Amino acid sequence: RLILLYFAGVISTMVSYLCKTATGRFYPSLGASGAVMAVLAAVCTKVPEAKLGIIFLPMVTFTAGNALKALVAIDTAGLMLGWRLFDHAAHLGGALFGVWYVAYGHKLLWRRREPLVKLWHNMRFSVSRGSRASGRPGDKGGGGGGGPGHQ
Repeated sequence: RLILLYFAGVISTMVSYLCKTATGRFYPSLGASGAVMAVLAAVCTKVPEAKLGIIFLPMVTFTAGNALKALVAIDTAGLMLGWRLFDHAAHLGGALFGVWYVAYGHKLLWRRREPLVKLWHNMRFSVSRGSRASGRPGDKGGGGGGGPGHQ
């Protein structure tokens, strides 16, 4: 599942660069805030009724669904008004990826995972078998390790 965090970062960065290219506003963006926003949006979408609060204002509470709406509204305003403090396009890209993953992506990816897992295991096994039979110094006829196919 950590690979999805990587994809969230890639998607949010791509959205950021597309917006920068479309608007002509080229400014640096640092960090993985789009990926963090994707995780936050996924959690807020999965459990929108969860109560959240601000650590320094414990008397203020709100739902996760409302927090996500507020963050998306702030980032949309920041993108439209040209605020440069944060990479608002990356945040929105990450939020869209997080919501998409909860709504559609999880079912889509997990339904199709078995052929990919089999392909991965076949590739791993063929590579590891090939490296044992490579005739490296110290190899005695195929590795002699206790791996699959050895007795």
